[in-house]
Amino acid sequence: MQNSKWFKIGICILLVSLNILVLSKISFVFLPLLAALKTVLTPLIVGGVLYYLTKPLVVFLEAKKFPRTAAILTVFCLILVLILLLILYLVPVLKTQFAALAENLPKLVSSLQTRFAEFRESNLFSRVENLEIIQNLQGVDLTAVLDTLIGAISGNALSVVGSVFNVIVVIFTAPIFLFYLLKDREKIFNGMLNLMPVRSKSKATELLKAIDQTLSAYLSGLLTVAFLIALLAYIGYRIFGIEYALLLAVIAGVTEIIPYVGPILGTIPGMLLGLTYSPLVALEVLIMMVVIQQIESRVITPVVFGKKLNLHPLVILSLLLVAGALSGVVGMILAVPLFAALKTTLTYVVKWRKEAGTQKK
Repeated sequence: MQNSKWFKIGICILLVSLNILVLSKISFVFLPLLAALKTVLTPLIVGGVLYYLTKPLVVFLEAKKFPRTAAILTVFCLILVLILLLILYLVPVLKTQFAALAENLPKLVSSLQTRFAEFRESNLFSRVENLEIIQNLQGVDLTAVLDTLIGAISGNALSVVGSVFNVIVVIFTAPIFLFYLLKDREKIFNGMLNLMPVRSKSKATELLKAIDQTLSAYLSGLLTVAFLIALLAYIGYRIFGIEYALLLAVIAGVTEIIPYVGPILGTIPGMLLGLTYSPLVALEVLIMMVVIQQIESRVITPVVFGKKLNLHPLVILSLLLVAGALSGVVGMILAVPLFAALKTTLTYVVKWRKEAGTQKK
């Protein structure tokens, strides 16, 4: 019985469960270690993302006979110029629109309440007012919700200060990580290979290169898609004459980073603002964003990504739910590329096992 397959599986499950139970009881021991890892991992992850975005340009410059350090410093200068252009031309417009939106927010909330009141008095609402969700919404005071939100933000001022400090740390340390990732990428690659047994180095080389290509394709493609969505949204908002067009377009582009959920989040602000004009404008905004998403899914994504990831939507949604519960928005953003790397690893492991089985025969 002890040699049976199910007995061994049961023992493994029991041991894993016991380890999880023990670790859960002494988790406080690992809190300092986790805090230290979080401090290091955040700039490392940011540097890693920037590495995949900038490496093609560094490789291109090296092919043009640039020394590696000179190529990296050239890319850094280009990034700095891009940041300065954004600060000079884009940030002032965003700042002005955000300030105007904050100033007009009470008026916009009042307008939304008026629209909801008109909707409650319409024939359409009378047909669905018996639904429980509608009855619950009738008692919602948007002004009170806004006041509660502002109070919560004010009450967490210390947390905001801590977050600002973390952002400052990342701003100063991520470029250092990026510089050495670009400069010593072969050394880092070879160092990872040296951790492998000698007989597995050729397979490990193949696997690491495949993971590198997968992450590079995903991250660069994601940035391209987000930029194009923001551009299309900006054009659409300007066509419909919506105020704060640039701010809404930036929101649409940033939220596009989160698969499936992001486009919905990016549409809501535009629809709410459109509703302050009229229900028809809100509907126009919704149709516009649906059209943009159709262009993205049928034209942009196939061209940019091709079928490199080939992940089923249900898999992605499940990943987002789990990652969001564990690590919030950051987890949702990182879930897909990390899972893509894991899938690449498993694909190669299965391939090698099949090859080993064929050789034995």
